[in-house]
Amino acid sequence: MKNTNNKELITYLVTLGLMLLLVSLWQFLEWVLYGEIQHRIVDDIISIPIMCSLYFNAKYWLDDKNI
Repeated sequence: MKNTNNKELITYLVTLGLMLLLVSLWQFLEWVLYGEIQHRIVDDIISIPIMCSLYFNAKYWLDDKNI
C-alpha cells in the first residue's frame, strides 16, 4: 500500500515539475514576443488537456521504469 502511494506522489511531482517548466517557457516566450505576460482564458483551457496528457505519460513512463 505504501509503495503505491509513493508512486502516485512521484507521478504528481513529475507532472507538476513538467507543467511548471512548460508554463515558465510559455511565459518567457510571451515576454520576449509581446514585452509582457498576458493572461488569456484560452491558455487556461488548453493547459487542462496538456496537464492530463503529461500526467498519464508520466504515469506510464514511471511504470515502465519500475520506479
